[in-house]
Amino acid sequence: MAEVEALTSGLDVSEMAISYLVLGSPPADAAFIDIIDDSLGELEDRLGLDLTYAELQDRGEDLLVHVYASVDGAVRVSVVEEERTPVHYLTVEAPTQEIVDDLASFLDEHLPVQDLASLQSLARHESAENPGILVKLAIASAGPDEVTDSIIRDALGSRDHSVLRAAIEAASLTRWPSFAGALADHYQKHPDKSIRELSGRALNALVMGNPSGS
Repeated sequence: MAEVEALTSGLDVSEMAISYLVLGSPPADAAFIDIIDDSLGELEDRLGLDLTYAELQDRGEDLLVHVYASVDGAVRVSVVEEERTPVHYLTVEAPTQEIVDDLASFLDEHLPVQDLASLQSLARHESAENPGILVKLAIASAGPDEVTDSIIRDALGSRDHSVLRAAIEAASLTRWPSFAGALADHYQKHPDKSIRELSGRALNALVMGNPSGS
């Protein structure tokens, strides 16, 4: 549940535009890092962005983050490999939304990015067999929308604990206040202690993510 927060720790995200891109399965013969490395020259030619590999962050618990950054650190692309769900995704950070959009569009051309509509369809039809798709959907959702809200809300009512845990994590990652009621119900009433504890942490994340109550 802390994966997305981990990427922005230490950064003044209030002054940064951020986008998240969920990746499909890695190509059989090439890693995401190799593809990005091979594309850096074209990236500079097309967008005037000079990014270089900056660091590998081992966050433990099956979480690795590869960071590419401009010389001044103002533009960053982080490749997140989270094997618990599992999910691979990118965070694109820049001072303006225009730069983020251009860079995200470039990466979409070179990497197997899963678009929101595809993730919504997969989550709607396959979450029982693959609960992790709910987490991917939450990461890919830039802001509240009725389809994603409905899918996660339905999953929050699941009796399958694997689906319910994934839905709780997804609700936490969205930071959408609309899920607060369902999370509070699980926190107060669910018979499984681990579900209650997970719901409590998710509810706290929603509160912390919406300090004004909006």
